[in-house]
Parts: sequence; C-alpha cells; structure tokens
Amino acid sequence: MDAPPEIPPSVAAKPGPMLLIGTAALVLINMCLGFAKGMKVSGNVSAALGGATAQLVFPALIALLFSISMRFRSARSRTKVVLWTSAIVLIAAIGNLTLK
Repeated sequence: MDAPPEIPPSVAAKPGPMLLIGTAALVLINMCLGFAKGMKVSGNVSAALGGATAQLVFPALIALLFSISMRFRSARSRTKVVLWTSAIVLIAAIGNLTLK
C-alpha cells in the first residue's frame, strides 16, 4: 500500500481563507472601535487615526515577538497569533465600554 503524498511545508504553513477572513474582520472591528474612541475622547481626526492604527500595530508586534520561537515562524502561526490578540483586545474594548 502506498503512503499518502506528503504536503510540502510551504503549502501546510499557509493560512486558510477562513482564518484570513476572521483575522481581517477582527482587526477591522478593532480599528473602527479605536477610531470611534479617539474621536470621542479628543475630537481630533489625527488622534482617532492613531488609535485605529494602534489596533493594527499592536497585534502585529505581538506576532513578531512570538516569531522569536521557531514554532511560530510560519504565516499560519503568525496569523493565529494576530487573530487571538485581536480577539483579546476586542473583549477588553467591549468590557471597557460596558464599565463606563
């Protein structure tokens, strides 16, 4: 009996479309909340854009820190780290809105 063909690491390490869509959706929601919070606090568009950009940069920095480990050096692993970081940031943002 023949063994099933092995999947090359370059194909196995790519994130799937659902993972990419979910990650992009969470990041966009966080960016919208960051922009709205910046507009509410300062009323300044520049500050609001900075708040929105921070919601994109923060998960990316966390993913880069995780990339120090060999386990998280594939695109799929980095995408998962960005997804989970964005989910935690969203939960914190929603919790912050309900407490005020």
